[in-house]
Amino acid sequence: MEQFLSEMVFPGETWVVPVTRRIVAAILSGAGHQDVDNAQLIVSELISNASAPRGALLYPRLSREELKGGSWA
Repeated sequence: MEQFLSEMVFPGETWVVPVTRRIVAAILSGAGHQDVDNAQLIVSELISNASAPRGALLYPRLSREELKGGSWA
């Protein structure tokens, strides 16, 4: 089985997400893969997370006292 390696470097801009999805689909389809949806989803998430503003992906920390009144605490 032949192995294929591809590397892409893009700027952290929002327009990169759909472009990268199409490129990943083309590369994987060209390599003979038929189901590329999961790979496109993973790449979209990685690119979106990488291009998010610093701190946008952090979850707020709450104390136990703050959580006591919540419906899921």
